[in-house]
Amino acid sequence: MLSVWRTFFIKMIKYINQIQLIELLRGLNSRLPVFLIRQQGTGGTNSAAYCYSVWLRHAVTAWKAGVNPIPQTVAELGPGDSLGIGLTAMLFGAKKYYALDVVKFADIENTLSFFDKIVSFVQECRSIPGREEFPELKPQLDDYRFPNHIFSEKHLCHCLTDERIRRIRESVKHPDKADSVIHYAVPWSSDSVMQEKSIDLIFSQAVLEHVDDLAGTYRAMHKWLKDDGYISHQIDFKSHGTARDWNGHWLYPDALWKIIRGKRPYLLNRQPYSTHKRMLEQASFAFLREKIVNTASVFRWDEFDEQYQKEDIEVSGVHILAVKRVDAR
Repeated sequence: MLSVWRTFFIKMIKYINQIQLIELLRGLNSRLPVFLIRQQGTGGTNSAAYCYSVWLRHAVTAWKAGVNPIPQTVAELGPGDSLGIGLTAMLFGAKKYYALDVVKFADIENTLSFFDKIVSFVQECRSIPGREEFPELKPQLDDYRFPNHIFSEKHLCHCLTDERIRRIRESVKHPDKADSVIHYAVPWSSDSVMQEKSIDLIFSQAVLEHVDDLAGTYRAMHKWLKDDGYISHQIDFKSHGTARDWNGHWLYPDALWKIIRGKRPYLLNRQPYSTHKRMLEQASFAFLREKIVNTASVFRWDEFDEQYQKEDIEVSGVHILAVKRVDAR
């Protein structure tokens, strides 16, 4: 009996040591009729350089894997504070962009305020902002020079005509118009938000760790993609400030996590690498590339719940590139 209580108290001490008070208060606050602690933005996509860097990292990675780095129709999950990454995709050749989010974060005025800066980056063929400017940004590349081998001068001249830039700008202002080349769906709640087999690429940047219905989302992506379509997702498994250690949030029992989550529309799904991998395979995706980010764990594997595999406890992030498999459907 003493050993049972000893184990219980050791676990409680670990939970208490991990808890970040501000996140606990945010969870409690979300249950109040009046928000005393305001929801913050998502961060990142309010920077032109960040958006430019993210898109080119996904494009270069796709090219290296042998898939089309200039998709015609792209969809982004969780664009966040702006539509900047999708706009960058359009400036490099995409003809239509779908932005899907659960909460309306994107500020149109803010997006337009740095749209011209992104245009200038593309016109200048600026090098990809790398480790010096964004040391934590993934996926990382071996070479951050502008990828002229992917985007030729002739191709960029076609992409950057005054008429094309004007049409993209007008679509940002009026995404609901019938002739808009940008479609912003908030909240998206079913796979009917886009037509079946209509998308060349679906991508996200540090978003899938926040999605509650992971299995349903992967199935929806499979449905939306054309038969030769692919996905490119950078996933961050770290605690995002909900714990002191990067994987400390995996220690919390469900009851404690429910308090921390509160009634917030999203937080973290706490699903590890192995779960994403399994769900992708179940949704009929074939992996082209996985680039894993490893971070040492201060906890042993047996300290976590059984849903976490041995391979998970040091995987703090991953970039997944996968193609739609059609033989199983």
